[in-house]
Amino acid sequence: MKKYFVFWISGLAFSVVQAQDPCQVSIPSEAEAIFRSPLAEKTARDQAYWICNGAKVVFRSGNGLIFAERGTKVTVRFGTYTIYLKAGAELILGTRSETLVYYEGPLNVQRPAFNFQESYTNCPNLVFDYSQAPATDCAREEEPPLPENPVVEVPQNPYPSTFPPADAPPARPEVNDFDTLPPPVPDDQHIIPPQVQVVPYGNPLITATARQQTY
Repeated sequence: MKKYFVFWISGLAFSVVQAQDPCQVSIPSEAEAIFRSPLAEKTARDQAYWICNGAKVVFRSGNGLIFAERGTKVTVRFGTYTIYLKAGAELILGTRSETLVYYEGPLNVQRPAFNFQESYTNCPNLVFDYSQAPATDCAREEEPPLPENPVVEVPQNPYPSTFPPADAPPARPEVNDFDTLPPPVPDDQHIIPPQVQVVPYGNPLITATARQQTY
């Protein structure tokens, strides 16, 4: 059996379909979807807001009903709010806000030392019913989970001829003429290093001679 809860905010009202379990709520069709962006700033205007996965939004003032998907960051600075936080959503409260919070998993909230009024209810499993949600279903913005055992495909070698087979014998190194050592000098030959003769400085012609003798 479902119950209809009517939230009164600043003299206006909007309803949320809720089952007997207060942690099962239906996102209303008039909710405004806020998609992923670097940072969105809003003035809440007595309506419902659906914060999509990965989005960051700051409500400067006003009153509203907030549904925060996983991986969102919601800041409320001033006003009255009813907030539903999926696991992994972060909430930052201002000093002049009145908040009623339903959260899933560990509570991730930053709050000032003094605030007007706060109320927290932990939901072991917070369920959003999307049957009446807007057509812009931002719940599908969630990143797909990674496979437990990812398969990595290695492309085949486009040039198989450049690689020898694994069982091929090792190739013999090539020996070039320039790699061979010069023949040894016989013991009966001795090389006298070149002799250099330099004419003293000042002579208009400077010459140098070198001789190599072998005997």
